[in-house]
Amino acid sequence: DDIISMTKHPRDDVFASGQVGKDPAIHVWDGNNLSTLISLQGQHQRGVCALDFSGDGELLASVGLDNDHTIVLWDWKNGAPLATSRGSKDLLFEIKFNPHNPDKLVTVGKKHINFWTRSGNTFKSRRGIFGKVGKMTS
Repeated sequence: DDIISMTKHPRDDVFASGQVGKDPAIHVWDGNNLSTLISLQGQHQRGVCALDFSGDGELLASVGLDNDHTIVLWDWKNGAPLATSRGSKDLLFEIKFNPHNPDKLVTVGKKHINFWTRSGNTFKSRRGIFGKVGKMTS
């Protein structure tokens, strides 16, 4: 199947790639010898459109191409999903970790930006406000 997303580990020569297909997989690769370290599967439908490693490289976040653009947080070394949440009915283009806090992520997509905080095995989100109507918060 075709690869539609990719990210690089922040410290090691390790890469993760996301496939498109009926039962898409995320493959985590060793960039030196090109071997597959682990395959992560069973959480997404139709494809994996966005990926990101946490700042310390211990976690991997993924976004699926299902109708809800499901977000999954992985303990990638052990192949275990740690948290999942519905992302958005609108297409998501990117997911990024806060580099200093692996429990916080941001997604961007069609006409939206969402800020996510991990809460146990799920996420809580806050929608960003565009334009002059929003006030800066800290």
